[in-house]
Amino acid sequence: MSNHGTTQRAYVAILGVAAAVAAVGAAFSATLAGDSYAQTGAPNNTALPTISGTTTNGARLQANRGTWTGTAPITYTYQWRRCNAQGDGCSPIADATADNYTLQGADVGRTIRVRVTARNTQGTRMATSNATTVVQQGSVQSVPASSVPNDERLVVSDIRFSPRPVTSRNEVITARVLVKDTRGLLIRDARVFMRATPRVTSGDTQATGADGWATLQFTPNSQFRVRTGFNVQFFVKAFREGDPVLAGIAGYRLVQVRTARA
Repeated sequence: MSNHGTTQRAYVAILGVAAAVAAVGAAFSATLAGDSYAQTGAPNNTALPTISGTTTNGARLQANRGTWTGTAPITYTYQWRRCNAQGDGCSPIADATADNYTLQGADVGRTIRVRVTARNTQGTRMATSNATTVVQQGSVQSVPASSVPNDERLVVSDIRFSPRPVTSRNEVITARVLVKDTRGLLIRDARVFMRATPRVTSGDTQATGADGWATLQFTPNSQFRVRTGFNVQFFVKAFREGDPVLAGIAGYRLVQVRTARA
């Protein structure tokens, strides 16, 4: 075999090795370029925000912003959102813009999400966490009327009269009224208005206490009749201070107390 043929074959082999090296180098450069690109531009969420903490009334939840790429520096802001029990129908919670949030009465029976907004010089992006489990009442005895969501209602849950039956129009009638809401929670600071229909007693308005009960008293007037087998009817309204008279979350009930001759 001639030296010329051997040289030519060696040259071809060298060219092949060079081409392979060049291809590997190009692929490596492309990979580096891709990684560099991924770290620039507007924020991009690669792992959703998460929420940690116990979902009971009064407990504090902590947000983790998730994982983001993009041109540094990136700033992050938070907005906590209240959703229905299925995690849908969410709306922003007023003033809940820190990276943590303390659950309140309005959250009981609902779920919570947190929305994280990432900003840099290239743009703005948002990402929202999955919903928490349904928030439970926990050890909190009652919740304030001001915390009841507008799509819930107050409920006049129980009424207890004393004396019962009423045997004289010369004695004061006391009524204890228990107020809950449509989630079954005891409600404090609800206003309770109550009067006889027709107006055979005075009327009264009181607020519920920490146990959800309000105590009202009524003085019979000259129209009050004590007759065995008859009843005096009372109209009861539980409402939240500041709500419109014919709207808001008010709950209503008609009740009666027996009268009897001594």
